[in-house]
Amino acid sequence: MKTGFAGVLIVLAAVGGQVLTAAAKQLTPVTGFREMLKSAEAVAVVEILRVDNRATAVDGPLILEVKVLAVPKGRVTVGQTLRTWESAWVAGTYRTGQRRLLLLKRQREVEPYHRKADWWNMPIGLEVFIEDTAFDQITLEVLRKWLDELTAPEPAAPRLEIHRRGNRVDVLELDVTLLNPTGQVIRLNPSRVEVSFDAAQSHFILPIVWDAPGTGDWVALEPSGRLSGTISVRVRVPEDVRTLSVMIGHLCLGFPLPRVWVGYLTTEVPLSVMEP
Repeated sequence: MKTGFAGVLIVLAAVGGQVLTAAAKQLTPVTGFREMLKSAEAVAVVEILRVDNRATAVDGPLILEVKVLAVPKGRVTVGQTLRTWESAWVAGTYRTGQRRLLLLKRQREVEPYHRKADWWNMPIGLEVFIEDTAFDQITLEVLRKWLDELTAPEPAAPRLEIHRRGNRVDVLELDVTLLNPTGQVIRLNPSRVEVSFDAAQSHFILPIVWDAPGTGDWVALEPSGRLSGTISVRVRVPEDVRTLSVMIGHLCLGFPLPRVWVGYLTTEVPLSVMEP
């Protein structure tokens, strides 16, 4: 299963039943994204028209049909419809109607299925969403300046608190809280925050069901603010497993939003299962 997580940046520990917390660090994909602007043959703001995600790593790529809305770089034009592809192993998550920034290269035929699309989406490790009012602001120089601001100084990151709810042996329920211990606003998209962990020899990637209403879009987490939610998955955790390593990741940006948190948080969650 594709995790979408490149690695663990911070490892926390549970001491005496208390869950320790720490702030995440800015991920290298932001810096890498800035560098990839140079090698992209075209950079385009697009609206997703159709997503063909039936392909697998065996029978071909994920295919997108997109409409070009703005062009910071390259020989594509506003209003043009393009067919693009990504490897099924590393493809991002797309939905019809989304407005995204894509870094593109012309397709050089390698495999027969590459004939399905003229452009290749470069895997940048980040999802970049474009605000509706930002189309006329986007140039290559503006994008570079925006990315520079995201990495210097290092943006603030939330702290993580997570613990198990209940003691059912057939269901794992976790309470998750993100807190802002800093003196500045932290922006994130709750619908793009995912939990990742291994349990009972299976890998799980789950969204969080947030307590607060309206958390499907960008949220400004104010200083001393918190965002809480839960996850639930039907799995029987072996009795000899005492802790569970849980990772939370947020790998998306919103242009031109400042202080967007991009990173990972991890913790060891104590599991004290009693007889039902």
